[in-house]
Amino acid sequence: MNMNKRLISLVLFLSLLLCMIPSGTMTASAVTDNSKDEAVTYGEKAATYEAMVNSLQENSNAPQIIVESKSPVRGDSFTVSVNVKNNPGFTYLELTPTYSSELTLVGVENGELISDFSQGNQYIWGADNDVTDDGLLMTFTFTTADSIEPGKYEVGFIVRGCVNYDEQNVDISVVNGEIEILDITYGDLDGDGYVSVKDSKLFIKYLLNTVTDDDINMLNADIDSDGVISTKDSKALMKMLLTE
Repeated sequence: MNMNKRLISLVLFLSLLLCMIPSGTMTASAVTDNSKDEAVTYGEKAATYEAMVNSLQENSNAPQIIVESKSPVRGDSFTVSVNVKNNPGFTYLELTPTYSSELTLVGVENGELISDFSQGNQYIWGADNDVTDDGLLMTFTFTTADSIEPGKYEVGFIVRGCVNYDEQNVDISVVNGEIEILDITYGDLDGDGYVSVKDSKLFIKYLLNTVTDDDINMLNADIDSDGVISTKDSKALMKMLLTE
């Protein structure tokens, strides 16, 4: 989406530039993410713009394997879905999974797109006829150690083969997923690394508006992870303290 916005901005910029220059010929290059260069000529700008628009449309309709991005908390388990988009049709797909060594893979579940699935060093899907639907290809389940460094990690694939019923290679790209590990200790409002009565007192002050968002760790305060800091979170914190 961001790439398409940049390309559209480029087309608009060239349009403005061409309106500002005198009659004659001006040549430039428009580079798209699928490595196609288009010559921009003043006398042929209509044809040139059509070629650039076509290039944008081709990019948005390109076959893709999209790995979901997630923001799990350090130490938690989480799932990552893998979907096929703009599927041109294939009977055979072979992928090698790639992911950061700090992530521990604990489960792989096939999706509903293709039932014939085998798993080893490579993941292989096969069908008797071209599968042309978009949809869920598979789901990963990962876990992380409490010691993992907060930050961004990647999950993706290397495409080893993708073939249709006519034994033609299918060009399909992979959009890697970004896994951002969050450093959250639920209930630790003061950020000292411990959950204590001090945090409960601080929570009460926050609910009474005697302290502000800047005075507490907002991520740690959202104990039920609903995106809202409320009395529900305060009650959850009290329950945590009573069960310790």
